[in-house]
Amino acid sequence: SSVHPFVHANILAAIAALAQGLQGSFAPHYAPVMQYLRSVLGRQPQSTPERLWRSRGMLCVAHVASAVGMDTFRPDAEAVVEAVLASRISDGDPQMSTLHEIMPLFANVMGDAFLPYLSRIVPVLIQQLALDR
Repeated sequence: SSVHPFVHANILAAIAALAQGLQGSFAPHYAPVMQYLRSVLGRQPQSTPERLWRSRGMLCVAHVASAVGMDTFRPDAEAVVEAVLASRISDGDPQMSTLHEIMPLFANVMGDAFLPYLSRIVPVLIQQLALDR
């Protein structure tokens, strides 16, 4: 696309805010938004603007899932969480703080369906704590 990744990132932030504000009323817009978000999550960004774009995509998908609930999110839940967990994130990457922010949102919306991911998430968080000492 010829639109700069920062513009895409700002649009994703607006969609996330709309979903958060509208909650279940956002459901009619779920399918096209989720299709786009899954394409964003499928990218492995090469530049800082692209990392910001993907970071906002991660945040947006979590807010959309939270807004519409598990019944609507269920068909996409596994693929979305797997795409997020497959992220290649380095030090200083905006995706890292976003990852910390969205995991509780996914856990809240997915409930027990999120439990299988904890064995992959918690050790990484503990490792990050150890590195920050």
